[in-house]
Amino acid sequence: MKKHPLIAALAVSAILPVAGCSSFKADVKAGWDSVGTYKGTDLAADVVRTVQANGTTVTGVTCADTPKIAKDVITDCQATMNGKPTGIRVTFNDAQKHFTLTQQAI
Repeated sequence: MKKHPLIAALAVSAILPVAGCSSFKADVKAGWDSVGTYKGTDLAADVVRTVQANGTTVTGVTCADTPKIAKDVITDCQATMNGKPTGIRVTFNDAQKHFTLTQQAI
């Protein structure tokens, strides 16, 4: 599967450039239930907010539930971005809910 990087960075509610990188980063606060599962619907909403903060149109985002958040945990989502079907890989950078998004061809 060919990867296409997304185009900006978002962390702690402020847009921050990422040197030498063109992916999104975000600090998310929602999406946790009492057993630590990150609900797919909540992750999808956080993905939409992160991508749209850069001015990119994204719709129809769906993500699976993520049972445990930790460094290097990956969840793949599906979406329509700028009118084209695409995959979005969510890679968690740590257990504090920071993640990086990478666009993937589907």
